[in-house]
Amino acid sequence: MNLDDELRRMFQDGRIDLAPTPVAERAIVAGARRRRRNRRGLAVGGGALVAVLGVAGGMAASGFGFVDQALPAASTTPTATTQAKQPLPTVLGPNGLGALRLGMTREQVHGTGMVSQDVLDEQQAAAHACTTHELLDSTGASFGTVVLSRRAGLAEVLPRNAPRTPEGLRAGMTVEQAGIVYAELRKVALSSGSGSAQTAVPGNSRAVYTVDFNNSKVTAISLRFSDNDEDCSA
Repeated sequence: MNLDDELRRMFQDGRIDLAPTPVAERAIVAGARRRRRNRRGLAVGGGALVAVLGVAGGMAASGFGFVDQALPAASTTPTATTQAKQPLPTVLGPNGLGALRLGMTREQVHGTGMVSQDVLDEQQAAAHACTTHELLDSTGASFGTVVLSRRAGLAEVLPRNAPRTPEGLRAGMTVEQAGIVYAELRKVALSSGSGSAQTAVPGNSRAVYTVDFNNSKVTAISLRFSDNDEDCSA
């Protein structure tokens, strides 16, 4: 017997002192039908949910379709090649240029990735008190030179298109402007507007700046040990 027949049988039972109106009877039967449909929907929906969860669990167990967030990222340890591709340093001094520092060994200079590979040429180093090597930009092209001394290590850094010094001296300045930045440069008589002069490096008593002039303008600035000439003349 279905639910509709059961309800009608109950309403007609003489033992129940209840006589619902036809409208109320129809409402009760309709409500019972709705509840029965809802129970069926929940049963079907619950079964579908269980099936979906089961499939998802299987996919997770097999690793299919999921990204493991715990996987380590690819190594980004810098090498000499990648370091050389960093932007060029913009300040020269008081102790060096970018990763280069006066006094570095040949191995340390090579490790910066900023200098040509021949810096480690042992025969060349043994045959000369000082050797000259190219500074390299991000494309591997030369943008200046460095000098290494057998005794003192990295002894001079000379970049082209001179970056500024911490005090503000830079390529393109006039002789007069350079003299305002470093008083020692005022004492230099450059009658032809060309030549070079040296000035002490604030913050590094062992070093000097060598400033080159042409047509009364600063064309180059190098940072060097003050006794570099003595080392490299040996």
